[in-house]
Amino acid sequence: MLGIGKSVRLYLADGTVGGLRTAGIMNWTGHVSAVRRIDLGELLRRKESGRTGVYLLLGDDLAYVGEADVVRNRLRAHARPEPEGGKDFWTEAVIITSKDTNLTKAHARYLEARSTQQRCANRDERSCRRRRLPPHQIR
Repeated sequence: MLGIGKSVRLYLADGTVGGLRTAGIMNWTGHVSAVRRIDLGELLRRKESGRTGVYLLLGDDLAYVGEADVVRNRLRAHARPEPEGGKDFWTEAVIITSKDTNLTKAHARYLEARSTQQRCANRDERSCRRRRLPPHQIR
């Protein structure tokens, strides 16, 4: 059985597919933004990066899922060189926040854990052991 279709609204902030992209779905309170690492400053200046959310750092063959009360601060920390506590592997960042700021820390932690669980279902990666869902939340 096919699901009901949805329209995704995609915005290319600088008019190119390689720049900052934002996306939303009609009647959904979520908001997604994606940017290359070299353009991270552009994302950090946007209001949605100051909200609670979940983020993904994507590299060639590695994905890191995290959450933060203020996504901007966490991304800034991850952009530092690895010897200074940052992460060097990533070339793209994606953030998922809420348009209406109703996404709480508890929601973000759940989404981070659920995302990690889904991604790691068939893998044995070091990063997959990061956060576990309580047994009553596993479906």
